[in-house]
Amino acid sequence: MEETDKLSKSSKGDAWQGLHFIVYVAVVLGGLAFVNWHPDEQQKAEFATTNLLCKMENVCSSYPDIRDVCATAGSFDKCMEVKYGSREKYDATKQACTNDGKLQMDESKIPGTISCWIAWLKG
Repeated sequence: MEETDKLSKSSKGDAWQGLHFIVYVAVVLGGLAFVNWHPDEQQKAEFATTNLLCKMENVCSSYPDIRDVCATAGSFDKCMEVKYGSREKYDATKQACTNDGKLQMDESKIPGTISCWIAWLKG
């Protein structure tokens, strides 16, 4: 009885090792295919747009905190300019972000984490 249990456990272990190997090979080959893939001009433009939206989403997420810090400053606008590095960045943030730190656009058009990561890699 013990030999049957050992054989059964050994077979399961071998099966798992075989499955891990197959998954590993699939990931490596998939990664190589992704790295060697070269987007065309339209795809590059889409990646650039996605990358910009991802960056703006990140900037917008800090907007409520920065706004709260600058609320007690002598000059709110000047404080915001300093925090964002320039007047242009602050103006862009005012136009793109809501007071609660979201992008001012349809939620369905905002890229997800994986899309942002891929755009960052290919951008």
